[in-house]
Amino acid sequence: PINPANWLDALDALIGSALTINGEIYNAWLDPARVEEMLTDLPITIGSLLLAALLLLRGRRWMEHLTVRLLQSTAILRGRAVAAFFVSLSQLIVPFLGLLLLAVAIQLTRMTGPTILAIDDALVPAGMALFGARWLSLHLFPIVNETRAALNLSSDDRRRARGVSLALGMLAGVHELYVPFIAPQVQPATAQAVLMYPLVVLVSLSLWRLSRLLLRHQPRRTEVEGVEVDSSPFFDRMVKFTSRILTLLAVMAPILGAAGYMAAAQQIAFPALASLALIGVIIVLHGLVSAIYAAVLGDEERAAQGLVPSLAGLMLALLAMPPMALIWGARETDLIEVWTRFSEGVSLGGTRIAPANVLLFFIVFAVGYLITRGLQGALGTSVLPKTSMEKGAQKAVVSGVGYLGITAAALVAFSMAGIDLSGLAIVAGALSVGIGFGLQNIVSNFVSGIILLIERPVSEGDWVEVGTTSGTIERISVRSTVIQTFDRSKVIVPNADLISGAVTNYTKSSKTGRVVLTVGVAYGTDTRKVARILQEIAESEPLVVMDPKPGVDFLGFGPDALDFRIRAVLRDVNYKVAVATEMNHKIAARFAEEGIEIPFAQRDIWLRNPEALAPPAPREAAPAPKHPEPRADRDTADSAAVSPDQRDDDFREETR
Repeated sequence: PINPANWLDALDALIGSALTINGEIYNAWLDPARVEEMLTDLPITIGSLLLAALLLLRGRRWMEHLTVRLLQSTAILRGRAVAAFFVSLSQLIVPFLGLLLLAVAIQLTRMTGPTILAIDDALVPAGMALFGARWLSLHLFPIVNETRAALNLSSDDRRRARGVSLALGMLAGVHELYVPFIAPQVQPATAQAVLMYPLVVLVSLSLWRLSRLLLRHQPRRTEVEGVEVDSSPFFDRMVKFTSRILTLLAVMAPILGAAGYMAAAQQIAFPALASLALIGVIIVLHGLVSAIYAAVLGDEERAAQGLVPSLAGLMLALLAMPPMALIWGARETDLIEVWTRFSEGVSLGGTRIAPANVLLFFIVFAVGYLITRGLQGALGTSVLPKTSMEKGAQKAVVSGVGYLGITAAALVAFSMAGIDLSGLAIVAGALSVGIGFGLQNIVSNFVSGIILLIERPVSEGDWVEVGTTSGTIERISVRSTVIQTFDRSKVIVPNADLISGAVTNYTKSSKTGRVVLTVGVAYGTDTRKVARILQEIAESEPLVVMDPKPGVDFLGFGPDALDFRIRAVLRDVNYKVAVATEMNHKIAARFAEEGIEIPFAQRDIWLRNPEALAPPAPREAAPAPKHPEPRADRDTADSAAVSPDQRDDDFREETR
């Protein structure tokens, strides 16, 4: 295509195509029957053209403004993105109707021939390529800053990306019109290559520019347990990977076209453009599912981290695989053959597992699971509360219905899916041997959990003490029980320990419990006065019951104080610590008012030999020398006169 010798052939082809279209119009004009039909349908033609112009020029803009206003509206907060998406579909429907009216108006003129009819048939796909690109760009690179876009780009980068997307849509539309315009008339392959090469170059340049913009996508950060992490690392990696693939394809297509491999260049540039559009549709649909899920939950941050949007994205990716294969040259027969082999499934032993059976299994199990959960909700909120059953027994019944329902749903799903369970007999036998040797504790905990759910010796919310663990039962499952201690930590206790060991349940039959306080007063204090004061303090507490009345005991004579004890029964033993604290405050204040002393431990220490602790007498200072020598000379002389052994002895003596 870059050989100038071929440019004249391409120019001749263009001129020939234009002359062909002109000839078709001229021949139709010379036909009186066609002219009469055209004049008869002229009002309809003019009306269709005017309505098409209104829909194409103004209708789309009205729908875009309506969508933007809906996204910026504060009147609708929950589900605003979902409503905006469905309103935005009018940006496709309105132009589609306008293009249909335009195509009908062209046909009503009767001034058509084979080439004009081919171009007219391509008019709707070409226009929808342009308007579809505009619609995708507004969803992927929104104008409204408050909108949560899938691609995290700056406002300027989003504006540039919208322009590049619109250019790609325009080039796709031109390609749709270009093919019927030149293909029937252009005979030399060189001329067709010359005419297609500029389009390939423009598409490649646009793809390269878009890939550069995608590389500027910044990962979104979210805080998980106080640490900032990427909210969607897989999506971020896929964006980077897609941008690099686009860069590679954008470079390869014009190079191959310039080298003469024009068919390969077209098979790279235009499928890449179509693949990009398909990926954009997947992202938009995934955003719709996420918006619906967020509207149901009422929390966008929680919905963004949920499992449902991730599973929906996986399903959309699987559904997009056949169209992607067709875009890159696969035939429908190839896809049908692959699907046939996939539908046959695989054989495992004597059972054939097919995708349809697996899908049926999951559907039946899901339906059974939902029915079970609904039945549990009805029992727990509407039926059982109206009976005389205690709360713990109600929860046991609800839990039992849940386990039975899930088991029944699994069995029915296996049966309807055609999966033979007789082959599991060997597996069950092997499991029984394994249980006998290594799974005794697990089975013991499981059976103990069932006993707990049936007998209910302990219930959720009870204050229990198991061994050295004391706290409130938070949840009882079939294998273990979760106890929340008073320092807010969670302790997982195997159910076997609750059944086989000693368990203290402070709130099994009722919430009443006893608080005991010990108080000491100094010797010489009026004991009856102390007992009366303590009795008044105990009876003044609002949580202390009067039947039985609180009691005060004079325990005896301690080594440092006269010991008293307060015994009082509380309405709610969960407030035991709070009541004890309040009573201690009152005791301290009342004793201070009454002049009663709370003693502390005292000890007398006798020293058998106090004289041994006398400080030693100070040592006498040595007399100064009569004729002191200079310091340097004296040190040298001492070092020379004293032997090493003598110096060591002197050092030890001074140390002593």
